[in-house]
Amino acid sequence: MVFCVSFSLFLDFLDSVKIFSAVFGIRDGTRQAKFIRENRPTRAYRIKGKLGEVTDNCFKTGKVVMKSTWRHVKQEHMDRFLSAMQASHQKKMFEMCGVDIQSQTAYELAIQGPIRPANSKIPIIYGIKCIEFQPPEFTVEIQCINEYEDYLTHIIHEIGQKLHSTAHCTGIQCIRHSRFTLEHALLMKHWTLTNLLKNMDVCSKILVESGENLPRKSSRLV
Repeated sequence: MVFCVSFSLFLDFLDSVKIFSAVFGIRDGTRQAKFIRENRPTRAYRIKGKLGEVTDNCFKTGKVVMKSTWRHVKQEHMDRFLSAMQASHQKKMFEMCGVDIQSQTAYELAIQGPIRPANSKIPIIYGIKCIEFQPPEFTVEIQCINEYEDYLTHIIHEIGQKLHSTAHCTGIQCIRHSRFTLEHALLMKHWTLTNLLKNMDVCSKILVESGENLPRKSSRLV
């Protein structure tokens, strides 16, 4: 028996992603997967990094091309930079639609939901924070859209630079795709007919409640 399968997203993630929450539809569900993809929901990642080393591909699999000191880096330094990065992206979103971030129009846009760029190739960060800091290891959590692997690994590289050190990415975990989290995902060892049917029922209810199974009437793109 042949099944038509459609993924709700297409990302070029390879070995760097150890845990990934992927959403796809089977048969009639391919239409819903298409709507989810076209609605362009936000995703959340936990990205691990290591201070003190730069690799040629910004990931742990690359060749170390530079080393630097890192003991001067404190969590408050990282928190301050990440806060500035988030504010910069928020400002960028409103500038793209020609709205002053301090205006009433900006407020009215914000309460409608995430502002999505019309160009699907422009990554936007809605939130970023450090959730674990055990130097030289650290972990940041990012809420974003239009991301891709190189972009995420280069964020870690940029963090190292801005903190007057160096850093490379050691792991990426996609922990949320739209309304779906790792709690709704099935490991391959659990891919049985019974588990799949139960999971499809749970996911269908989430789609109906969130409206993600329908085309977005007002995409609020800028």
